[in-house]
Amino acid sequence: MTTSTKTDQERADRLTPDPSGKITLVPIGGLGERLRAVASTIALARKHCRPLEIIWFESDDFMAPSNRLFTLDPQMRREEITIREAKWTDWISNRYPDKGNVWLSAPYLMVSFDSVQTDDKIKELQAHAPEQLELMFRRRHHRLFIETGMELTRARDMYSPLLPNIEVINVRNSRLSSWHNNIVGIHIDRDSAVSMQDSPIELFIKRMHEIVVTDPGTSFFVTTTSHNERERLQTLYSSRIIAPSSMSDGTSVDGLIEIYGDLLALSQTTKILTTPNSAYSAVASTMGHIRSEALSIYSSPTIITT
Repeated sequence: MTTSTKTDQERADRLTPDPSGKITLVPIGGLGERLRAVASTIALARKHCRPLEIIWFESDDFMAPSNRLFTLDPQMRREEITIREAKWTDWISNRYPDKGNVWLSAPYLMVSFDSVQTDDKIKELQAHAPEQLELMFRRRHHRLFIETGMELTRARDMYSPLLPNIEVINVRNSRLSSWHNNIVGIHIDRDSAVSMQDSPIELFIKRMHEIVVTDPGTSFFVTTTSHNERERLQTLYSSRIIAPSSMSDGTSVDGLIEIYGDLLALSQTTKILTTPNSAYSAVASTMGHIRSEALSIYSSPTIITT
């Protein structure tokens, strides 16, 4: 074999996924957490030509299969990146061991994978040794299990392999139908008591007033888990507020379809005002390549650009 032929073969081998070094991802958390975990893991798997299997679990607070929300671009299957719904056997094999599966998955994970990464471990790696996470993906024979709702990397257009289903697209289109050019997104996440204390509604009202003074033609698209705060904003800025007619149930299939459609609409705004550490807003911001401002009493608005 000539040197050039050997070099070509080595290059082809690097670009061919190695099934012996499988990566398994179990996305967890709410919609935003799951979407960013899926998109960022796919981005790393594609970057390093690694086969990836995504196993999608439903839970009491997230009762929607992945195929009711999105499918993967057909190109992903050609790159050996797939997604499937969890089977009952996955609860005792492809889940991190805890009291929910009576720790039965521990022996399987120990035998089947070289390393197991969860939110806590990923946070530690990102804080102290970010190169180690990338290295795990570069090692072609390294069998890696990941259970997370975190963003492992950020890449431009990393959400493009996730193709929203027609029901989700219909929700998005219905939200966009009456929009004009200057719509600012508002996402207020009240799933924790800390959010109410650190990012009170008054901060949003103040910032919205500043925006309206600067540009009187501005309207606001509001998504929130707080019915009372949405009503308060509608009372103060009634003619400027665009909001879904009702609050969506974030645990049901229909509710999650609505919430996903709202996220896609949020990504089409000019910028987003949000509560700190909102995965939902972060996904919309990255997806739409728009600026996001996290409002907190402890600091000036944290501006996130993509």
